[in-house]
Order: sequence, then C-alpha cells, then structure tokens
Amino acid sequence: MKGKIKYLAVILTLLLLVIGLNVYLQQKEEETLVQKIECKVSFKEKLLADLPKNFKDEDLDKHVFSPDGRSVAYILKKGNKAAVAVNDSAGIEYDEVGPPHFSPDGKILAYKARVDSTWIMVIGDRKSEKYDEIDCPHFSPDGSRIAYCAKKDNKWFTVIDDKKGEEYDKIEALQFSPDGRRIAYRANKDKEENKWCIVVDDQKGDKYDWVRDPHFSPNSKRIAYWAKEGDKWLLVVDDKKSEKYDEFREPQFSHDSKRVAYGVRQGNKSFMVIDEKKCKKYYGVREPHFSPDGETIAYGAKEGDKWLMVVVDKSWFTVIDEKEGERYDDVSIPCFSPDSKRFGYWAREDDSSFTVIDGKKSERYGDISIPYFSPDSKIAAYGVKEEDKWSVVVDGEKYSALHGILPREIPIDQYHIKITRDNAVLFSASLKKIVYICLKGTGYYAAVNGIISEEFDFIGGAVANNGLGISLRIQPSKGQLMLDVGESIGTSVVIFGNEYSGTPYLHISPDGKHLAFGARKGRELWWKVMSLE
Repeated sequence: MKGKIKYLAVILTLLLLVIGLNVYLQQKEEETLVQKIECKVSFKEKLLADLPKNFKDEDLDKHVFSPDGRSVAYILKKGNKAAVAVNDSAGIEYDEVGPPHFSPDGKILAYKARVDSTWIMVIGDRKSEKYDEIDCPHFSPDGSRIAYCAKKDNKWFTVIDDKKGEEYDKIEALQFSPDGRRIAYRANKDKEENKWCIVVDDQKGDKYDWVRDPHFSPNSKRIAYWAKEGDKWLLVVDDKKSEKYDEFREPQFSHDSKRVAYGVRQGNKSFMVIDEKKCKKYYGVREPHFSPDGETIAYGAKEGDKWLMVVVDKSWFTVIDEKEGERYDDVSIPCFSPDSKRFGYWAREDDSSFTVIDGKKSERYGDISIPYFSPDSKIAAYGVKEEDKWSVVVDGEKYSALHGILPREIPIDQYHIKITRDNAVLFSASLKKIVYICLKGTGYYAAVNGIISEEFDFIGGAVANNGLGISLRIQPSKGQLMLDVGESIGTSVVIFGNEYSGTPYLHISPDGKHLAFGARKGRELWWKVMSLE
C-alpha cells in the first residue's frame, strides 16, 4: 500500500512539474514577443520629416509613427494625385491612397491605393493584383503575416499572406488572434438570404440574422461572439450557445483564457454572467474586468439612480467583504494592480470626484482620472483637477499636469484600440519617476515628475482605421479620445476601431534614463527624447 502511495505521489509531482513548465514557457513566449517589439525602439532624437508649406491644416495629425520610432508616414496630396511619404521621401503617386499602416516591428509599411477605378495593396516594395475594392491591411501581432479583404466581380474574399480565401457577398471585422496563427471574420454568403456567420480558420459557424465582432482569448485558443436571432441575442463561446437575452455587454476573457464574463439584460433587469453562472440583478451593468491573475472580477452596477462597484471572488461568487461598494452618482472602470492584490476606481458624488483605492477614499476634487498602479503594485497615481489646473498625485505628492492629463479614460480592450495604461502614464524602472502627457489650451506637453517639456502641437499619431475611413485623435480641451467626425468617446466607447497602427504614446528606455515619443511641432514631425535623470 505504501508503495502505491509513493508511486502516486511521484506521478502527481511529475504532473505538476509538467503543468508548471508549460505555464512558464507560455509566459516566456509572450514576454519574448513584447521584448522583440519594444527593445527596438529608438532613443535617439531625430527630425523625421518637415511637411511642405502647402500641407493642408485638415491633413495635420493624420501621420503615423512607426513602432520603433525611426519613421513617420503621412499622405502627400498634389493636385488630383496622392502618395504615401515616409520621413522626407515620397512614394509612388496614385489617384488615391488609404491610411498607412506600419507592421509591429516598424519594418514594413502597407496601404491601399487606387489606380483609375481599381485598387491595389502596397506592401513594402510589393504591389498586389488589381481589385474592384479593398479594405485596409491588418498585420499579425508579430508582424510576420498580413491580411486584408478585397472585392472582385461583386464578391468579397480574404487575401491572407497573398492567398485568396473563399468568396462571400460581404466580409467584415477581419482580425488575427494574439499569437498570429488564427484569423476570424464576419461573413455573408447570400445577401438575399441576409444571414451572417463567423468564419474562423476557414471554418464557417452557424448562420444568424447578425453577428458581432469575434473575440479571441489571450491564448488564441478560444473565441466568443454575440449572435442575433430575431430580436434576441445569444453568446457563442467555442461553438457553445448561451440562452437568449435582450441586450448585452461584450464578453471578456480572463488573462489565462480559462474564464469568460459578460453583462446582459433580460426584461428590465441586468446582471453579470460569469463562467455561465448568473450574478445578482441590477438596473444596469457595465463591462466586467478581470484581475491579472483571473481570480477576481469587477464591474459597475446601477441601482435606482446610483452606481456602485461590484467585486466578485472566483471561489464563492460573493461580493468581497460580503458587501457591495458604496452607492455614488457614477463610478469609473475598475483598475487592478499588476499583482492583482490592489484595486481602485474613481467615484463621483454631488459635484466632486475622488478615488477609491483598496477601499479608502482620497480627497475630493473637481474632476479626476482613473488610477494607475506602478509595476510593483506599491504605488498608485491618478490625475486630479483643482479649479482649472490638473496635477498628478503620486503617494500624496502632487506634480503639475497643467490644464489636463490624457487620456483621462482608457478605451476598453473589447474595442481593440491598443492604447493602454502602460503607454499613457509610465513609471521608470526605479519607480522614482512618473511620466505622462498633459495639455494646455491646444498644446501638448510631456512631463516628468511635474517638469514640463516644450510645447508641441500634437503628441502621438493617428489611430488607423479598420477599413471604414475612421481615425482617432485626442481632443486637447477634454483629454478624451475623439472620432474625427466629432463624437467623443470615453469609458463607454462606441467605435469601429481595429488596432493602433503606429507607436504608442510613451516609451521609457530599458535603463530607465530616457523617455521617447513622437510629436509634431509646427510642420516638423519629431521623434523626441527626454532625459529622466
């Protein structure tokens, strides 16, 4: 008997080691991918381009910096012709060109171009065959693959790594999985029947009256999307269908891809569904957010005319401390620390705003931003407004942020806009420096512990569209992301975004000594570098 117990103990130990090794290797693979992209960022200041004097004001700030900071791309117009220029070198002239897209490593530039009545895809030095219509290009996260949708003879198809896919009457929402190995999109095979399906790796799902954009899990192995039947919606996760609901919030996967959460409405009540289990009913719920370790979920919920923050534990599906959060006039999106042990958000009550971090309320201010946690999770920072001035509060110490900090709110990940907290407000490696972008009037400034840079007309570049001709920029007066058609977007983002095609806003060098970012000053496009010492 003792021998059998020892044998089972050895088997169990080996099994745990294999599982642990597998998790470790997966994490290292993800870290390596990030390092491959990040370590190539330039920390050498350089004037990349000087826009011509006849460059129209309405075309300013539609440039895109490459992720490595070595290039900037923009559209030059000359009479009835247009060309994509990189730094100070203009490309071939066409009758029309679409927004330029850099690959994640910054080495390849792709864009669509019109020649007479036909369109081609320009990928580096290569040109595709001619099509009747074409959508914007999509790079895989590692930049090794490229895909787009094209139309010929009234039929749409995907072109993935130069290979044509099956024909449909319409294709939309094309996207790569996080590992770049899988592709999904929404398709309509027969416009007269008007039924839609999600296609994943060339495999068609069931037909519905409509389907929303597909969502890959972080490990790329799972997929989820909402489907409409009549006036009801159901969630499809790995081909398994939920019950039907009247309204919904987009599904969220945990970081380990094992869990799924989403908000729904049935009748006049809303509730969260977590791992197929229904939570308490409210008058409204907002998008759920997982902690990095996947153990906890937080979301805003409405009772009457008040909002509260609900935090749900994985094991018991009960509210932490056996209580829901206090009721306020409004609450922000929830923010977890990297180690998942801390948690914060802002709340509004009467005419004042304050943060609630680890259950403790800050001072009250006229306005406030979401909190940011340092990489070691020990420091919490957030922007505050007093009269007409903003500051960044770090462990009780205030640093000037002029008349605004951006972005005050972060677009939710479900909309695929890759502007993250990590690239909006950064801590140096020593954690002694905090860097951020602040605003004054129409000017943009980079700040390090309250030390303000020179003024720029714009920091960052355009957020490329998803093929619908939509781009994004920051509106200085409010510190919010704006659609170029004038619709503001904040916590509740409604947008057709796909991915950020250029570099994120801020980069800190690996040694923690320099800050780099792209900026426009007048008609000069710079890759700027600031010392953090």
